[in-house]
Amino acid sequence: MKFNSRLLPTGLFCAVLALFLATPASAQIPTGQVGVSIGGNFETLDDVSGGNTEASFNSAVGFHAGITYDQPVSTTAPLSNLSVRPGVFARRVGQYGFPGSIEGSGAGLLENEEFTLWMFEVPVDLRYQIPVETGPVSLYGLIGPQISIPRADSDFEATLNDVSYAVNLGVGGEISLPAGLTLMPELRYELGVTNAFKDEFTYRFREFSIEDSPNFGGPQLRVHLTYGL
Repeated sequence: MKFNSRLLPTGLFCAVLALFLATPASAQIPTGQVGVSIGGNFETLDDVSGGNTEASFNSAVGFHAGITYDQPVSTTAPLSNLSVRPGVFARRVGQYGFPGSIEGSGAGLLENEEFTLWMFEVPVDLRYQIPVETGPVSLYGLIGPQISIPRADSDFEATLNDVSYAVNLGVGGEISLPAGLTLMPELRYELGVTNAFKDEFTYRFREFSIEDSPNFGGPQLRVHLTYGL
C-alpha cells in the first residue's frame, strides 16, 4: 500500500517534544522509570509479486524485546497525567519464501529460499493516565511515532526500504509491585505508514516491480517491568 507522506510520524514526534518543552520552568519534574519489555506480535505483511514471481509471507507470529525509559512530564495539572516513553526494541517479523518451481533468469537462486525478517525499532510513546478509579490497576492510553530499520537473512534486505515509519496506538494498565517495581501489560497496534519494499529492484538477476507494497505493522501484546528511579 502506498503512503508517500512521512509527515504524520514526524508531526507526532514534534508534538511529543513540544509537550515536554511546554512544561513550566517552575514545575518540579518527577523522576522516571527504566524498564525491560517483552512481547508477542502478529505481522500483517502480505505476499508480494514481481518479475513473474511471488514471495509468500509465512510465520506471521513473532516476538520482540527491548528497553524503555518512562519520563513523567510534570507533577502539576494539566500535564500530571502525561509521560513520554522512548524505547529501543528488536522484533522478529516473520519469513518470506519463494516457491519451489520458478522459471526464467535467476530461478535457481530463488527456488525454495526463505528469509527471516527482523526490525530494530525506536518508538516514542506519549502515555496518558486515564483519571478513572479502577482499583489496583491504573489504566492508560498511548500514541506515538516509531522509526524502524528492517534487516533480513542473507541479501534479502536489499529488497526492503532502508527505513520504515509507523504510528503506535494502544491501551494498558499499571500494577504496582513491591521494591519500586511496576508491571505494565498493554495491547498495541503498529500502523505502518511507509512501504516495506522498494518499488523497483533487481534481486538475484531477476527484475522486480512492486505495484502495491505492504506496510510493516500489526497487533502486539507487550509487558513492561519498570523500576522507579
